[in-house]
Amino acid sequence: MKVIVLMLVSLLTLLAISTLAAEREDHKVATQLAIIRAATAKYHDVEKAKADGYIQISQMAPDMGYHFRNPKLKGTELDKPHMLLYVRDTSGDWQLVGAEWTYPKGERPSNFPLQGEWNIHSAACHYKDATEIREPVEAKCPSQNKAGGELAYWHPDLETFHAYVWVPHPDGLKGVFSVRNPFLTPFNPKPTEPGHVAR
Repeated sequence: MKVIVLMLVSLLTLLAISTLAAEREDHKVATQLAIIRAATAKYHDVEKAKADGYIQISQMAPDMGYHFRNPKLKGTELDKPHMLLYVRDTSGDWQLVGAEWTYPKGERPSNFPLQGEWNIHSAACHYKDATEIREPVEAKCPSQNKAGGELAYWHPDLETFHAYVWVPHPDGLKGVFSVRNPFLTPFNPKPTEPGHVAR
């Protein structure tokens, strides 16, 4: 009988510790979200984002958003995301949905403060019309794409981290730091519209 009681006490103790650890992790994530939201709240106005140096570099990436990059930002600070993610509503207005940090492949910082899914974005030539062509060699980037857009810059393979802080995710807090957000699917381009990558 004593053994059963001891086993039950041990099980309840482990359950309590596990619950406390989960609550602490949720509190940590909630704090991180609050920092990112406070830093990006003003960017619900896309003109303020542009004024602060964010430049549109992509069309609508399915289940991710339009990417706006600030080339001056390089570190790991939560209040200085390298990119902002937007969608466009039915009236054409920009809606802020999240933030993103990017690093050359293999140079992701070990002290990055967020935990979640990382994504690899292949090396690409980016154009001033916010389209891109996947190209591993910078010297092979055409000076213009087929639509006539001028070359803006090239980047090597990147490791990217998304934070969907301004829109719900079907997996709740666990899904905030996912590569994609299924709740953005209604904003994806139709098959006849230009997509993320220029052809």
